[in-house]
Formats: sequence, structure tokens, C-alpha cells
Amino acid sequence: MDHPLDQLLNLLLTYKYLIIFPISIIEGPMLTILCGVLIARNLLDPYLAYLLILLGDIVGDTAYYCLGRFGGRPFIKRWGYLVKIKEEKMAALDHHFHNHAPKRTLFLGKTQPWGSVILFAAGTAKMNFLKFITINTAASIVKIPIMLLLGYYFNEAYVALDSYIQYAGIILTIIAIPIVAYFFYSRRAK
Repeated sequence: MDHPLDQLLNLLLTYKYLIIFPISIIEGPMLTILCGVLIARNLLDPYLAYLLILLGDIVGDTAYYCLGRFGGRPFIKRWGYLVKIKEEKMAALDHHFHNHAPKRTLFLGKTQPWGSVILFAAGTAKMNFLKFITINTAASIVKIPIMLLLGYYFNEAYVALDSYIQYAGIILTIIAIPIVAYFFYSRRAK
């Protein structure tokens, strides 16, 4: 059986621009790197690929935000006890997204494999949509060229790059959890 990256690469080679937008809604980072591989091989136009990926990323992130905004609270009220989310934590979430550093939080979310949770949380906290979309789009504008360049410069090693990205995501998550916990508890102590 083909590696999932090979399957995605075959889809890109077959359908090119028709498939970039819909796939980028669901799986942006790996698609972006593979587009960088195809750009390096002169099989995709970099500007059109960038635009389609950016649009798909914005649509996907908006979908997570809307899921949180319109279904997050009822879902958490019904099932939050399973993961020990109580109303006090929801109040802290609201406070964070309205008063503290949503820019840093959203930018952090764009670099993590679990970033969709942050987008969902921003919607659940009913963060101002215009502020959300502005910050998130700015983060995407920065992130996408970096991912395209990764694919461009490492186009022969894209399968190995996938495992490195997974390892980097795990390492960043391990590093980020104590930092986030420290800031949460230090603010709570004040």
C-alpha cells in the first residue's frame, strides 16, 4: 500500500489546482509542503498554489471557529465533565480570549498539530470574529511561505520530512504544555 504522502502527491499531480483548495481546508501543512515539492519541480505555479492554500486555510480555520462559536458551549455543558471542563474553566477561557493574548495563542495554534483545538476554543469563547480572522490570516500569510519553502528546498526528502515534522510537533507540544500551565497558574494565583 502507498504511503499517505504518496497518495496525496499522486492526487496533486493528477488534479493540481482543482484539488489544492479542498484539501487545504482539511490538511493544510502537509499539502503545503508537497506543493513546495511540486513548485521545485516546476509542476505548480507558486503564486496560484499559495493563494489556493491561503484561501483553504482561512476557510478551514473559520469552520473550526464556527463549530466552537455555535456548538462549543452546548457540547461542553453536555460532555465537558468527561474531560473535567467546568464552568470556571469556561470563564477563564473567555477571559483569556477577550483580555489577554489571543494573538500569541492563535499564532501558537498555527504551529501545533493540535491547533484546531485553539481555533475551536476561540469560537467557544466567542472571540470577536473580525479580530480572530485578522490574526489568523496574518499567521497563515507568514506560515504558508515557510511551509512552501520547506517543500521547495527539501523536495527529495518529503517522506522523511513528514516524520521530522511530527517529531517537532511532539517536542514543541512537550515544551509548550509546562509553559502554558505556568502562565495559567501564575495568572490564576494573582
